Amino acid sequence: MTKNLTILAIDSTGHFSSAGIFNKIGNELFLTSYDCNFNELNSEFKSKSISSLISGVINRSKKEKIDMIGITLGPGSFTKIRSSLSFAKGLALGLKIPLIGVNSFQKLFYATKLIFKKNVNLVLVCDTFRNSVFYSFQSLNNKNFKNKIEIKNFDNLMKIDGMYTDNNIFIVGDASIRVFQGLENNGLIVNKAIKPWDLYDEIGLKSLVKLALENFNNNILNCDPVYITEPITNKKKSKI
Repeated sequence: MTKNLTILAIDSTGHFSSAGIFNKIGNELFLTSYDCNFNELNSEFKSKSISSLISGVINRSKKEKIDMIGITLGPGSFTKIRSSLSFAKGLALGLKIPLIGVNSFQKLFYATKLIFKKNVNLVLVCDTFRNSVFYSFQSLNNKNFKNKIEIKNFDNLMKIDGMYTDNNIFIVGDASIRVFQGLENNGLIVNKAIKPWDLYDEIGLKSLVKLALENFNNNILNCDPVYITEPITNKKKSKI
């Protein structure tokens, strides 16, 4: 692999979307352009589509060429996965560069390992936008992400017995605040992210790029959406 690369990173599977341009020089990654649909100063969302986020960071970076695109594939919002992936595929085909997909839960796990240099257990929870969450229980003792992701409604999530015997739990993901409040109301002592969008900003994008580089090859399109269940569509039911 070429030591010096310009990489576009796209993270858009749930409530929080971000995009950035990285320069890979040797083994180091440097963020040169960044934007997101959330505000660090308050909880108000910026009304920016993923296409405008991507176009903005590309224009501001003033790079003459991009060598590779890394993107999160889900699980998450079907609409957001579809729109961001369609835009990225069109860009990759037009530029004739590799598009490498990364599981969004694996990205959260990797980013958390970079921040917390201690052995904690993770509850990864992302909104399904259907009054339930994508859920995965992970331990930072493990070197690699254990690829087990389930869908649980909030009532069932509060009944997971193993969580109530562990006082060393940290909750991350775009549904972390709601889940934290539910678990706390049930008497469980847990930790939560300082901001609900933790791990979706620069540290999240950097983790995404590192994982994409591990899967780097010369295929133009090396990604398929990660769906835990079939997406809900507006397809009309057949008349009986």
